[in-house]
Parts: sequence; C-alpha cells; structure tokens
Amino acid sequence: MENIIKTSKGFISITPQSFTNAKKFESLRKLILDKFNNLTIFNFDNVPANIFRGIKFGSKNTNKANSIRVAITIAVPGEGKQRITSLLRWRSSERDFLFTNIENFLSGVILTKDFFPKVSKDYENLYNNLDKSRTLANLICSEQTRFPLYIPSSPRYFIVALKKRVKRGSLKQVYFRNEKDRDYAYLLINSSFTYWWWRVRDGGMTLSLETIRCIPLIDFKLNKKLIRDLETSESTNKVFKKNAGVKQYNVKHSPELQLRLNDKLIPDYSKILTQLHENSEFSRLIENSR
Repeated sequence: MENIIKTSKGFISITPQSFTNAKKFESLRKLILDKFNNLTIFNFDNVPANIFRGIKFGSKNTNKANSIRVAITIAVPGEGKQRITSLLRWRSSERDFLFTNIENFLSGVILTKDFFPKVSKDYENLYNNLDKSRTLANLICSEQTRFPLYIPSSPRYFIVALKKRVKRGSLKQVYFRNEKDRDYAYLLINSSFTYWWWRVRDGGMTLSLETIRCIPLIDFKLNKKLIRDLETSESTNKVFKKNAGVKQYNVKHSPELQLRLNDKLIPDYSKILTQLHENSEFSRLIENSR
C-alpha cells in the first residue's frame, strides 16, 4: 500500500483491515490522509466467507481456517470526502442486498493517523458525541487490589468481564481502586457498547489491553439488580470452545440480560447495539424494506 500511495494518482486495494488501527501502521495512515482527500474504505468481517484463503500456520488452535478481516480501499485524486464503514457482517443469502446498499453504511467520522474508526452511518452521532478523553484507563489501577475483573481475550460475538476467573488460557486481568469503579466497569464491559467499541477501534483476533483501556466512559447509574444478575449469569451461562483439545471456558449472557443492560446504560442505541451480536447487520434493514 505504501508503494502504491507514493507512486500512483489513485488506487483500489483489497488488504487486511488491520492497517486501520494497528500502531505499526500509523505512518501509513498519515501517508494516506496526506495524499488523498477522496477516500472510501469498506470494512468486512469474515462472515460468511473470506477473501484471503489458506490456513493459519503455527497455531495450536484446532481451527486452522484463515480468519483475516478485509478492507477494500478506494482512493482517487481530487477533492472529495473521507468515508468509512463499520466491520460489515452479513449472511450468504444477503449478498445482493449488501452490495446494493453498502454505501448507506458509510459515515463521515474523522480519520486520523492514530486510527481510522470503523463506524457505520447508524452510529456516527454516537461516536462523535463520545468524550474520548474520559476512558476506562482513568479507573484502572496499575497495582493489584481487591477489586479485579477478568476479561477473556478472544472476542467472537460478545465480550464479557467476569468477577470470577474462568479456566482458559487467554485472559486479561485488570484492577480497580474500589468497588464502585469495579462495578461501573463490570456493567460497561458486559454491555454491547464495549463490543461495538472493540469493532470500531480494533476488530482483530484478540482484545488488547490497549483497547480495553481506551473504552470511553459513558454516563449511567449503577444498578444493583443488574450487577447481581450478571454475577448469577457467570455461573449459569458458562460456555466453552475446545482449542487444541483443551476446553476454553467463557460466559455468554442471555439476549434478554444483554438487552436489559443496554437499556439501562445506553438506551438510545440499545436495540441496534444488541443486534451487533447476531450473524448479520443487514437482516433488520431487509425487514424494514419489505
């Protein structure tokens, strides 16, 4: 991409989407922004199929399929807009609808060398109105305390924070100064808002500590019943996936609990945020068009 940007007047590329957020591509993002005002980036999840085929080498995971998420970048000379989509997920049966309506997902959020936020039109106002200077890093303590949370590092269709450690290899452990801060983070991370933010800010194969620390803080009141229900769910909604013959445990909260949590924390976006956990972002649009 760097060579193409430096030597051509414009280009269309199909690459891994990691250049939109990875720290090592900061200079590449600056190069793109400096040269092209007319820039469109379509981001795709790896459901239902991959553009890049092949297998993963050196992985102990029993799943050897290539899971690289892809971006199609269109950069042309002249004046224009810099636009981007979210990580789009769709079903095979929705392919025609996807390509007919894909431009409706483009947003005009500001792209910077720090990262290109993968935001669809539906969430443009949400993203723009966040105070990104207030993040979870303000609450996380650098030393061990009596108030930890355990966060599995492999997001699939959900992200959770747990008060009790589960038996798995990849687990982030973060500490808080007091119970109030820990319970705030407990509600925030278990909500669909955090899953959305991970797809905006990263969307790779793992959930990094950097992404956790940069989750914006939103205003809501602690709800003791929701906290108790999440604690109960840690015991009643355990799931596991077998990797290299070893069971990796996690917790998957029920859709009903997820919706109640979203309703309390971010009511204006609760329903569409909850739908992010499904196999497709297009199903609701297809239903509305009928």
